[in-house]
Amino acid sequence: MKRQLLLVVIISGYLSVSILPAFAQPTDSSVHWLLADTNPDARSRADFEAFVRLLDTRGSVPSNRIQHIDAEQCTKVGIHEAIRNLAAPMHHEDRFIFYYRGGVTKPPRTNSIYLLPHGSGTANLAEAVQDTQLNRWFREAGVKDVMVLFDSYTDDRNIYAYLANRELLGTSALVSIRSTGKGEDSLLRKVVSALETDASDLDDNRKITIGELHEHLVTTAPPRESIVVPTGDVETPVLKLTPMLKITSVPPGASVFLNGKNIGSSPHRVIDNLKREDYTIQVKKQGYFVPPTRSAETTMSQGETVEVSWELKPIPVFGRITHPEGKVIEQITAWIEDTTYHQIVNLDGTFRFEDLNTGESLEVGKSYTLKAEAEEIYSAETTFTFEGHDAIERNLALAEKTWFQLAEERFDQKDDEGAIAAFQNAIETTTEIPPLSPELTVLLFNSFSAAVDSMDIENIAYFVATAKLADRFGNKETAKTYWEMVKTEASKGTAEHKLATKRLRQLNLRHYIINSVLVVLLVVVLISGGYTARKYYRGRANRS
Repeated sequence: MKRQLLLVVIISGYLSVSILPAFAQPTDSSVHWLLADTNPDARSRADFEAFVRLLDTRGSVPSNRIQHIDAEQCTKVGIHEAIRNLAAPMHHEDRFIFYYRGGVTKPPRTNSIYLLPHGSGTANLAEAVQDTQLNRWFREAGVKDVMVLFDSYTDDRNIYAYLANRELLGTSALVSIRSTGKGEDSLLRKVVSALETDASDLDDNRKITIGELHEHLVTTAPPRESIVVPTGDVETPVLKLTPMLKITSVPPGASVFLNGKNIGSSPHRVIDNLKREDYTIQVKKQGYFVPPTRSAETTMSQGETVEVSWELKPIPVFGRITHPEGKVIEQITAWIEDTTYHQIVNLDGTFRFEDLNTGESLEVGKSYTLKAEAEEIYSAETTFTFEGHDAIERNLALAEKTWFQLAEERFDQKDDEGAIAAFQNAIETTTEIPPLSPELTVLLFNSFSAAVDSMDIENIAYFVATAKLADRFGNKETAKTYWEMVKTEASKGTAEHKLATKRLRQLNLRHYIINSVLVVLLVVVLISGGYTARKYYRGRANRS
């Protein structure tokens, strides 16, 4: 007895292990399908077979929830019987979907639509099914939630008269009625094509509704000589798809990590290999703080969407800029060098660059120079390394620079006009010119010499600056020319006139020395000649 009990336990355990994976697969047992094809042919049978496969693979509808009747089974009595049989095991909250493919008619002076099942016709409406009667059958069967998909055709010339029908089929319906013999594909083939992909799930919630299916059909395959209209509750799902874990972020493009593994970028949809478990999810995007990790659990129900979303907070490069002591500066500009990030600093000296992932993105691991400037001669700079997810705070203190320094900076930045303008500002204050690069000296001399040679300039500082720049070349003749201009233009007794006189004396020192030597020699000759002549005449006088 114990051995038999042990064997039962082992077999039960084995069966449990074997059965558990099957239970892990989602199914939609709450929907029941009745497919009715009144006049089947080989093509329509193939279409219905494809539709049943789609209900199984895409909708996970159990085979015992799908009943297909056609030909002789699809009579008035057969349809009524099929409704009762399929509805018998249904629960109160289950949905009944009736797909009808066949002829319809609308007798004159009535708003009712008559279904023409197998064996009926416009001349034999006793075997037809009136829309009110169809609804009554559903109520009698105890079905509360009914969807009707009408894939029908008619010999009536005015198909648009069917739009006057006032009887709603079921609680929701998609009604397609086309003229007989127009050669247009049946609704079924279009529905199969629409449901084969997620394209008809317009709101991406894993439930394809009557409204979404209608919108997709009329957009991708506009009806010709037919009407396709939804009625009733258009939010009723036609098909519930396999569950999905949807991961989004604002802005998108964040790296998504599922249970620690990078699975792509947001928005990201996880459908394949989804299991009933508690998932940990994290997103990371350069230029934004890393948000807290979240968890999500799916019940693995058909039509289930578990969405996890983050609104990412951008990281800033921020700080405060202070003025030199005793200085009041109204406008300061801050920027990150070699990027498009540039802004006017707030009145309190604070600045903040936040959109580091828009426009020209900063590169992770790269160092950048943060600069600030005010009134051209006040500046500050510092460096930082962009790590991608951490805020960067840098405070700067403005320091005053000379216009000569600014001229050199502008020249280094390939801004020749800015360099010349800065130099002009500098000599308005002082003509004591510090050492400058040879290239900048050439630029400034060419600019100033052209100006003083051709323009009526009254500012003596321009002449002095030009003369001093000429000195930097070591060309004495050129320097003499401009120092002569200074001496000519400057008033006697002024510092400029004295400086020019002194400099010209230095430049002409050789001539002064030669002339002095000549004068000395001349004096010596004259003195020597006088002495000799005197001696001669004195000796002559003694002999006499």
